[in-house]
Amino acid sequence: MDCADLTAANAETFGGTITYSPHDGEASEITAIIKRDEYREEDAEDGTVIIKRATVTVQSIVVGEPDRRDRTTFDGEEWSVCDIERTCDGDAWMLGVKRAISIERSRPGYRRRRQ
Repeated sequence: MDCADLTAANAETFGGTITYSPHDGEASEITAIIKRDEYREEDAEDGTVIIKRATVTVQSIVVGEPDRRDRTTFDGEEWSVCDIERTCDGDAWMLGVKRAISIERSRPGYRRRRQ
């Protein structure tokens, strides 16, 4: 079994359906392996945000040349491609994706105590 066959077999066994939206083309449903990586909170200008990260592995024959402006959608959430790594003799892409969720909105005096 060569690397391309192994990638296809893994995608079929462990994969799920995602929507892949290239920045310069039409969205399509493809099979991918999703690994959820991390979840952290960060302070932002307008409040606190949660940064979620995941790794999406897709066959290179299906995606072609990914770009950091591309998007993926799975589990009802849209994710931005932020890292791109070619793997397995060029037969697959490991795409780092992330999503920011605002959990708190700041406004003047939001955290000040009333006197």
